[in-house]
Amino acid sequence: MKMVENSEWMTYATPKILTDGFQPSDSTDEVLDPEAIAELTHRGIDAKLIAEMAVALPRSDVYRLKIIERGSISVAIVNPFWDHHEVVQQPPPLFFFGNAKMNSPRFWKRIELPTRRPRTTIVDAFSLDEFGVSALLLTKGEGFFRTFDGGRTWTEANFGQAAFQKASSVKTIVAPGSTIYGLAILETLPGRDVNPLFRLEHRSWFDRWRIGLADLLHKSD
Repeated sequence: MKMVENSEWMTYATPKILTDGFQPSDSTDEVLDPEAIAELTHRGIDAKLIAEMAVALPRSDVYRLKIIERGSISVAIVNPFWDHHEVVQQPPPLFFFGNAKMNSPRFWKRIELPTRRPRTTIVDAFSLDEFGVSALLLTKGEGFFRTFDGGRTWTEANFGQAAFQKASSVKTIVAPGSTIYGLAILETLPGRDVNPLFRLEHRSWFDRWRIGLADLLHKSD
């Protein structure tokens, strides 16, 4: 996020997004052989992410890569794709979470979200502390998921607000301190002012979850 010059207002900003595609190795049983790894490195893909993908990716004809970056955290979404007429359904995407701790090089790990639909994908990511140990992910169709342990475990974080799952997009701002704002875009036609603005406040992360989010407010006017 960025601050408007000479003001205390914050403005919504889109994340940095990198898209790419690559093919598996043809000459070996490994998905990524040294030649493929060298090519991805030449394209500017983080070496630690490449190493995680080399271990986790299933065999496929081609892979579509999308990396979302915000501050100290990044999320990589890899979609395996079979280019064959007999393939009825493509494999689900794989997710990798990257965070930088204590100004060290970014650390990547494969993550699994407790989604209800196998093809749910991530569309945005937000760090909730300086090093991305606590983070919030926004998905398309299933809303928010959060972690407090650097991405090792994830839980759903909509807290009963179905608007985050129904919205075409959610404009999210993590404000300094203890407040998160989310504008759920449910309608874009003129004169249809039905896009609710949510505010999530907490005294501390521990108190926030322990008290069951008593400070969750919903505004739709």
